[in-house]
Amino acid sequence: MQSPTGDAANLVPSSDHKTEDSNPLHPAARSGSGSRLFRCPDCAGSISSEAPACPHCGRPIKINQWASHRVVALLVILTLLVGWQVLKPYPKWEYKIESVSDYSFSISIDNLGRDGWELVTARRATSSATPGSTEKPEVSYEMIFKRAAR
Repeated sequence: MQSPTGDAANLVPSSDHKTEDSNPLHPAARSGSGSRLFRCPDCAGSISSEAPACPHCGRPIKINQWASHRVVALLVILTLLVGWQVLKPYPKWEYKIESVSDYSFSISIDNLGRDGWELVTARRATSSATPGSTEKPEVSYEMIFKRAAR
């Protein structure tokens, strides 16, 4: 025997009676209500889905209305997440390009880091020596830095 507090999942749609949805003369069908007739698990009598208890045996009927509330809650959460992603402020960056000689590289990088600059990319560059010259080409680093705009 089942517990006295059944739920709508235990109710079986009644096949010997037409449901309100299929009977256009039934008042619930004309009003647009979503009630349906179910068979009581205890006495097999017909029960409306809106009835609090079986009219034949008195068994209380507990209809699970949380399913529609869950869908609404999930839609609200999804809308909030999408809205947050669209409306959240994006950081604005300022960029700086530096060319530092090989000899002062460490000091320059330390000073730029202390000022809040973050290295994005760097490449080592050499200046071309003039033809016939005995000078060594100058070697430096060309770097791009970024930091949050102030």
